[in-house]
Amino acid sequence: GEENKFDVFDQNNQDRVVAKFVELIKQREALLRDLIPARLYESRKFDASANMGTVGNLRTELSSKRRGAKSVRDLIVRYPEIISELTPCFLMGPDSVAKFVPAGSIKFDLVVFDEASQIRVEDAIGAMGRSQAVVVVGDSRQMPPSSGFTSKLAGLEDDDIVLEDLNALPQEAESILEEVVESGLPRELLTWHYRSRDEILIDFSNKAYYEGRL
Repeated sequence: GEENKFDVFDQNNQDRVVAKFVELIKQREALLRDLIPARLYESRKFDASANMGTVGNLRTELSSKRRGAKSVRDLIVRYPEIISELTPCFLMGPDSVAKFVPAGSIKFDLVVFDEASQIRVEDAIGAMGRSQAVVVVGDSRQMPPSSGFTSKLAGLEDDDIVLEDLNALPQEAESILEEVVESGLPRELLTWHYRSRDEILIDFSNKAYYEGRL
């Protein structure tokens, strides 16, 4: 109505507000690149430049070029607290977690699975057991783990017929995304599509697969 002026739209003013918002977001990102490392540095319980004690031993082993130098796994077993404070974020696949981070060595605050529709349940469990909490990010409209399709068809001849046993026990979910969805864990829908400059590029998928929620 006239009181709230809902029928009036100032395009130039709206463009200025949006531009200011984008600029502030960029400034925030730039500030966080300095702020987050500074706070992590301040929270350390040791002097990373020390040449004596446990820190000194780690520095020596990291700089050693001897054939008997410790592996990454060995270093994590021996110096879990120092390494987790030096590198609080680990970027690795589930198989690397099993290979380099022995169970019980480091307890993470949070594990995040990205593209979770591609991660098998059995591969994800180990990483989940090393963390206090888990966030599973993925798209149930995407294909399940690629090797699953071929493994199910392995050994079948062209004339073989696969019959469904209605009395069989329920099968475990193929991906960790499917498993957590079926388990009824809290869900948050991400509806903002940001990869297309023109919405027509996502329009078909939005209507056909996402019920117009994007």
